[in-house]
This record gives sequence, C-alpha cells and structure tokens, in this order.
Amino acid sequence: MSLKYSLQEYRIGQLKNRWALYLHLVLLATENQTSRSNKKRKNNLTKNIPENQLRVLIVDDEERFRDAMAYHLTELYNAKVVTLASGYDAIDHFKEKNTYEIIFLDIKMPGIDGIETCRKLQSMNVACPIIMMSAYADGEKREQAEKLDVELLPKPFPDNMLAEIIHNISR
Repeated sequence: MSLKYSLQEYRIGQLKNRWALYLHLVLLATENQTSRSNKKRKNNLTKNIPENQLRVLIVDDEERFRDAMAYHLTELYNAKVVTLASGYDAIDHFKEKNTYEIIFLDIKMPGIDGIETCRKLQSMNVACPIIMMSAYADGEKREQAEKLDVELLPKPFPDNMLAEIIHNISR
C-alpha cells in the first residue's frame, strides 16, 4: 500500500476519520523503515525493558488503530498482543481466564463503551493495569476514568509515553 492509496481511501470514505488516516500512515511509515533504523529506534525506546515477552490486550473498535498499535508493540517490545474489537469481546475473553500484564482500552466504542467495559473488568477482578485511550475524551469521560483509578491517554500518544508505560509494567 502507498501513501497515494491511503489518501484515496480517506477521500472516498473507507477510512472513517483523520485519526484512522493518521494511524494508517504511521503503519505505512513503520513498515517502510529500513531494518537499521528499526534496530536503532528499538534500542533507544526499549532500554532497561526486560526481554521476557509482555502480554498485552488492545480493545478498540478501529481496526487500523488496533493493527498499528499491535505491530508497534510487537516490533519494539517483543510483546504478545491480542486485539479485540469491542467491550463485549473483552469481557467474554476474560471469562475464559485469559491474563495480561496490561490492557489498552478505547473509551468510545459502539455497544458497551470503554468506561462500562472497565467497570465490568474490575468487577471480575482483572488484576492488570488498564490504560484507557481516546481521541475524543471530554471532561465527563475523563472524570469517569479518574473515578475508576485508570490512566487516560490521548490518541495519538507519543512513543516515549508508551515506552514509559511498558517500562513501568515490566519492572
């Protein structure tokens, strides 16, 4: 896929919004980097992060975001990543006794939103940190996330913020 193709998809509505276009372009740029620059970048971002495989769950209704973030976590942190498209899927997934070191959970999703999903996961005694993400977090959603004692990240978030989160989890 090329930049020209991505812009064409955006214009004809196949990419839902500018955020999806941004993530798609980030994924394209990541795929096109040379292996040398990938190794250099990985070394800079993953200093002091243990080599054991981190288990990460990403719950987001935007497929391109899930794919881009999963690729990023796999390539830079050697993480084992599972992606799910809805809060309902996440709840069902944890009923099967799956475990992770961290969950990245989008706030704005159709059906059950991230706030309600987080509440249900906490009531199921999910023992890992939950990081909520949103490109649209308004004051009310931010307040609700704070009451749930979870961190709320704006989308997109920079690599150094992700590196800090992964480093703190890996301790």
